[in-house]
Amino acid sequence: MVARKKIELKNFGKPNPVAVKTIDRKYNVVLFWGHKKYFTNKKEVLNYLAASSRLLNDAFNELNFLLSDCYRSYRAAWPYIDDKITNEWFNNNFANTARQMDNYLNNFGIQGNFNAFDKFFKAADILNEIFEKLNKIEKERTNIYSAEIKAQKKRLLNCRSLVNDFLTT
Repeated sequence: MVARKKIELKNFGKPNPVAVKTIDRKYNVVLFWGHKKYFTNKKEVLNYLAASSRLLNDAFNELNFLLSDCYRSYRAAWPYIDDKITNEWFNNNFANTARQMDNYLNNFGIQGNFNAFDKFFKAADILNEIFEKLNKIEKERTNIYSAEIKAQKKRLLNCRSLVNDFLTT
């Protein structure tokens, strides 16, 4: 059996026992801009990193399914897109989304936690732009928004929101 791709967040700051500030005598984890958590023992840190890794892996898997669904929606709309520049825009953005997602698996050293979340948000933002453009094309073509595309975009926004909520709690 082949294992699924996954990331394992490992980076955390160790306490400085001789620090003047009490907060510096604790373990810390930085996940993203301004999202720093403090812990009193290493077990708490490792549990938090494991929970963060599970959440991020689930979010990337959902993003992967959404990318596939979005591409299918694009191919369904493709016969109605006669503008070469628009087709190139879609192809470039699908490739960029996939690249961001592939890069999240790379080992980023000391900045690994930050970069994994950064790649997730970048991929989600690009995918959101694609959904917006597909909705616009469907609206122009049929004068209604595609329920399927709207549902896919809602899944994307829910996924992004779960990750963001995790970071802010």
